[in-house]
Amino acid sequence: MANVQILVDSAADLSAEATEALGIHVVPWSVHVDGEHFLDNPAFRSAEYYRRTARSRATLDVYPPSAQQFAAVLDRCVRMGGQVVAVLSAERITQAVQIARRVRAEYMGRCDVHIVDSQFVSCVQGQMAMEAAQQAQAGMDAVEIVRHLNAMIARSYWAFTVESGEQLVRHSLVENTASVLGSPTGYRPLLLLEEGIISPLQRSRRRGEPVERLVEFVMEFSRLDRLWIVSTGLHPGRQALEDRMKELAPGQAFIDHVYGPVVASYFGPTLLGVAAIESS
Repeated sequence: MANVQILVDSAADLSAEATEALGIHVVPWSVHVDGEHFLDNPAFRSAEYYRRTARSRATLDVYPPSAQQFAAVLDRCVRMGGQVVAVLSAERITQAVQIARRVRAEYMGRCDVHIVDSQFVSCVQGQMAMEAAQQAQAGMDAVEIVRHLNAMIARSYWAFTVESGEQLVRHSLVENTASVLGSPTGYRPLLLLEEGIISPLQRSRRRGEPVERLVEFVMEFSRLDRLWIVSTGLHPGRQALEDRMKELAPGQAFIDHVYGPVVASYFGPTLLGVAAIESS
């Protein structure tokens, strides 16, 4: 039976219960809040956390895991033996993949390390890591797991809107244009994260409320394996989006996902979106 360890950076927003149950190794990001330094952890993924930071007007910065942090986790994997599949946040968004590739060179001949650019962050990346861990527990080898992950990437999408595109522009994820971030009249286009690239969702036919356009996006899929409503838990449109989903797609299960500090720093605290993995 193959022995494969699954590694993920904490941008995947996994719960402690999931990582412990599936034996996933997490390399944490660093979170800086008003000058205080923390390691990213599930406590940052709650509506109450965002409520406190909004009241205090706290400034948030995040930094990817260092080479030393990746090496420490890989050392642990080497001691456990077998191969490693690292399911990492989108290379076009964060530096996690680049750092991990540099570290991997030090393990040539000692451990077979497969680095997968998930091309996503948050819940989609996390789902990929969980499925990889389940397959590893079932005895699949690293090549088979990577093949499955690549197929998942091609079926994954994340549509969202932001009230302010300041963070997206600051991290050079989008251009500061009306076609991407909206017009002075208040119209904000839906944005689509797909294959690591953020672009305006051109096929949206509605120019109404973002909630209606997000529901329209979901309704275009005939079958979904997974669906998430993504926000800080405080967005005023979150409940309306849930209600419309229950009304128009009563048979479609979804998860209410509160994103973590990496998304909050790169995308901003005003994001409301839906993430989906299409059925194969």
